[in-house]
Parts: sequence; C-alpha cells; structure tokens
Amino acid sequence: MAISFISRDERLSVYLWKIEEELPDLLSSAALTADEQAQYDTFRAESRKRQWLTVRALANKVFGRKATITYSAIGRPSLETDGEYISISHADAYAAIAVGPISRIGVDVESINRKYTSIRHKFVADSEAAIFAAKGFEAKLYLPIIWCAKEAAFKAANCSDVDFIRDVVVDGVAANGELSAGEVTVRFNPLDASGTFKFSIFDDHVIAWGEYDGI
Repeated sequence: MAISFISRDERLSVYLWKIEEELPDLLSSAALTADEQAQYDTFRAESRKRQWLTVRALANKVFGRKATITYSAIGRPSLETDGEYISISHADAYAAIAVGPISRIGVDVESINRKYTSIRHKFVADSEAAIFAAKGFEAKLYLPIIWCAKEAAFKAANCSDVDFIRDVVVDGVAANGELSAGEVTVRFNPLDASGTFKFSIFDDHVIAWGEYDGI
C-alpha cells in the first residue's frame, strides 16, 4: 500500500498510490458497498478493476473510513461527505486523488510514453508549445505536461463539451532547473477563469493538480 503525498495544504491535498496489490487485497481495502459491487461486477478488464478499486481504497485510507464516491450526470466524482470535494485519475500502475474543501479542483496522472504526437493538434496550440520550448522543454516532456495540466483544469471546471485548444489555454509555465516539477498557468475561457496547476514528473509519468482562483 504505497501511498505518497504529492502536495498538501489547507485547500488541496493530493495523494498518489502505486498499484502493486492483487485484486483480493484491493477488494478488501475498497470495502465496496452493494451499489459499488454491482458496478464493479460489470468490469471485464483486470486493469480497469485494479484502477477502480485502488481509487476507492485510497480514498478510504485518506479519510480513515469508508468514503463513498458517486458521479454526476457528466461524470464528475463527488463524495457523500459534506464540505469535501474530490477529483480522481489513474494511468497504468498509478492512481491519484485530490481532495479539499473547494469544488473547483482537478488532478490528472498520465504516462509520458503515451502517443501524444498523434493527437497533438487536438490539445496543443503552437503558441503553447513555444512557451515550453522557450524554457528548454522538449516535446517528449511538454506534450504530456500540457495534456495533464489541461485535463486537471478541465476536471476542475466541471463543464462538458470542452475544446482543449479553444477553451483551455496555457498562458505560462515555471519549472525547476531539472524541468521535473513546476507550475502551469491555465485559462479556462468558458468560465473566464484562470488557475495554477502544479506538475511533477516521476517514474515515466506526469501528475498535474490545481484549482481555479476566485470561483
């Protein structure tokens, strides 16, 4: 049960779990309700089962009790707990959650080795690529970072029918000397809102998380 804190403050906490357990152990830790068990039984792929269970096991461990996750009509997760909000993500052997007392939060974790180049035209404008290139980033890093930051920003906005070029725009980036961690400034045009989304690179993966300012 390898849990890491990525970030923690009074507004937003982010947790990462490397999925190494077998299904019976994850089932035990997830402590599924009857409704959750019914949903779980519809899954066929073992990878999907492991990721889905890990998110629930992680939430239970973070809150120290059973934390039931439900979904809105557009697929946004929520907790059956007053005053607490959640965002979730999973990729390959990792699952992540962000929790906090504010609703406009988002987290995303992705493998660096996905084939981003083939879909680059759908989520990266030339001006955004230039912002990262000016800081010394190569495409193999800035493509997954931009994808993760925009996914986290999309989740935080809680909107549907979003165009990642038109609606979710990267305005700036700051990074450490190794280009392994930093912050991306994202503007979400449908809400006329901006937010800061942190990122960290680890084990051939990227995680991004953050919130919007003042909404």
